[in-house]
Amino acid sequence: MEASAFTHLQRVRLMPPINQWLSYKRAAPTDTALPQIVRVAFWLGLGVIAVVVTASYILLQQLIAEQHRDQSLHTLASSQKALSQRIVILAFNAQQGSVETLPAAINALHSATIDFEKNYDQILKLTGAESTIRHGENSLNTILFSDPIHLDHFTLNLAANAHRFVSYTQSALANDSRYLANSGLAALDDTIASQTLYGYAALQQMLATDFEQRIENMLTLNRFLYGGTIVMLILIGLLVFRPMMRVMERHTKELLQARSSMAYLASHDGLTGLHNRTFLKEQFSSMLANVQRRGTQLALVHLDLDHFKQINDQHGHAAGDHVLSEVARRIRTTTRGNDLCVRLGGDEFVLIFSEAEKLSNVSNMIGRVLAQISKPIVDRNQTILPGASAGVALFPLDAKGLDDLMASADLALYSAKKSSRGTFRFFSTDLRQAVDRQQQLEKELRGAIHERAFASYFQPQVNLKNGELCGVEALARWPDEQRGLMSPGDFLPTAEKAGLMPAIGQILTEKAIEQAASWYKAGIPFGRLAVNVSESEINCASFSDFILDTLARHGLPPHLLSIEIVESVILDDLQNGMINKLTDLRARGIHLELDDFGTGYASLTHIDPEGIDRIKIDRQFIRNIHESKRNCSVVKALVDLSSDLGIGLVAEGAETQAEMDMLMTLGCPAVQGYGIAQPMSADLFSAWLEGRSSRSKMTLTV
Repeated sequence: MEASAFTHLQRVRLMPPINQWLSYKRAAPTDTALPQIVRVAFWLGLGVIAVVVTASYILLQQLIAEQHRDQSLHTLASSQKALSQRIVILAFNAQQGSVETLPAAINALHSATIDFEKNYDQILKLTGAESTIRHGENSLNTILFSDPIHLDHFTLNLAANAHRFVSYTQSALANDSRYLANSGLAALDDTIASQTLYGYAALQQMLATDFEQRIENMLTLNRFLYGGTIVMLILIGLLVFRPMMRVMERHTKELLQARSSMAYLASHDGLTGLHNRTFLKEQFSSMLANVQRRGTQLALVHLDLDHFKQINDQHGHAAGDHVLSEVARRIRTTTRGNDLCVRLGGDEFVLIFSEAEKLSNVSNMIGRVLAQISKPIVDRNQTILPGASAGVALFPLDAKGLDDLMASADLALYSAKKSSRGTFRFFSTDLRQAVDRQQQLEKELRGAIHERAFASYFQPQVNLKNGELCGVEALARWPDEQRGLMSPGDFLPTAEKAGLMPAIGQILTEKAIEQAASWYKAGIPFGRLAVNVSESEINCASFSDFILDTLARHGLPPHLLSIEIVESVILDDLQNGMINKLTDLRARGIHLELDDFGTGYASLTHIDPEGIDRIKIDRQFIRNIHESKRNCSVVKALVDLSSDLGIGLVAEGAETQAEMDMLMTLGCPAVQGYGIAQPMSADLFSAWLEGRSSRSKMTLTV
């Protein structure tokens, strides 16, 4: 299996904020925890700043409120001092004035006294019992209620004297008694007046001193808050935001590295490090534009490893990955720096030579690449002998676009593998004609699918011991008006490459099941129907449902159907899971057969009575078996093995009586081939079945 090229980003445990962030150099948060850390750090920092700002605002508001109160008190104290003086002066004027001016003076005195009392009440209200100005040494309480000033006593007495003076004077005026007004009975007490003036002067002095002290306190607090805020911001920056920024920077760097890695992986193969198919498709148009601008030639080389499945089967997929990596390294070291090396997938590679004016240079380069690839590879004390074949197409000589160039190079590669592996071929006119024929054939195949023009021909399988019919295989044929009756080798390879096999396979399978169902319903014994299915058919998601639905629709019991697969289905099952589908069908009663046995790799490992009902020996072991000791030994071994395991066995391709006699001698239970009968159409085979239905046995003839 291919190793992943993804590099894991560093992941360590998540730390709580503040105290453990101090250790951010020793630990980093995980990708999933980073957003939580950032959020916590951000809101924590904002919270601390908000607390500091709020506390500063509250303290400043409190100081400002006290400052406003002190200003109001200072204003009231000044007003009280002035009112005290006014009360004394008005009382003196009232005593010394004439009768005509006395009422106005008395009214003014009365009004001043009222204001004097109101102001004092306001002073007491502003300096409530809980006010800080009422307590402590040299506080308002000392001035108001303690000797020697005792402002509260003198204020109240002055107001009382003033009211008494006003009252006496108004009474005297009412009695027209000038003497009473001018007498000293209602005069203000000079001591009270002077002490009141002195008290309010002391209050003013105290408030002025307190005001200056409060201004100093405000400045001190402002300096403290400013300094504390700066220190707090520095601490938050050091303990919160700097670690958070370090974490974010680290995470951003890791994200950039991950993005770079993802960009690399998007354009490179994870196993070999070569560019991948996506990069080739994205960059090829610009490469062609450069070649056209320079007026030069470009060579596309499609390279494929030989027998790579055998390497995987014999040495394991880890060894196969090692071979792919080593082959890629050899390709890189052999090609030039401006050559593009691409791994398409599996064991396929593409080389782009942008300077391919001389075909001799291209040939030499490809020869060196193939020679380097074919050198032995040692993997875990085992030597692997790789090899490769290549097909070459030229731009603009052979094709104009990537898809056409790939198709041309692929055809040249097929020609190289067909002629001699380990070589390369250039695309030629003959191959061009073959491509045209293939494209025309593909077009006609699509039309034949639409018309369901394919036919199932049938060839019997006979028990060699008693001559009874034990089965019939459905073989693909395509009756074409121009080409005549085409055998599978004439059109199925093209259909497979074009992705048409699932559709063709369904047509052939349904026609074969429909015909077998008609024999079954007519009571004509035919043994068991065998149909061939390809990997692409089994890979279809609807394969199992199609088989079961077709059997049910035409009324053929599942136990009368066999599905023939080749060994490559089992070999490729590690990735595709096709055997699971076949196992499920086998559990429903359908038989499973291994076709062309002996032509694949590690064949004996696939003979499992729990998964295979019958194996079919490939015709290469049957041809001239009576003249080949080797083939006799192989067939005899398979006969014994299948007998011991309880697995059915049939020999394909028996054409002569001598071959069938030898197979009978070796104990082979069943045979299929031209020696029994050639493949026949449904009508001819039905007649053949009906013709022998009255006979219990048939005579084996050439």
